[in-house]
Amino acid sequence: MNKFLEKFWLVVAIIATLVTLYLIVKDGLEPAKYYILLTGMVWAMFLIRRGIRIRLEKIDKEQKESESKIKKNNPKS
Repeated sequence: MNKFLEKFWLVVAIIATLVTLYLIVKDGLEPAKYYILLTGMVWAMFLIRRGIRIRLEKIDKEQKESESKIKKNNPKS
């Protein structure tokens, strides 16, 4: 689920960037200022989701390593 959300926000961020660039070229910087803000927020969401995914994968890896060490040190259980 985390990778799906990360990819979703990446696609939305790319689309928002392309639309914003188009509007800047077409109408100028002033009318597109809110789209620039929105694009920044979407990129922030992507980066937040990416950070969360990386952190969760690290925690999961550490838990699996500690569980394997426990099983290795205590083979009867």
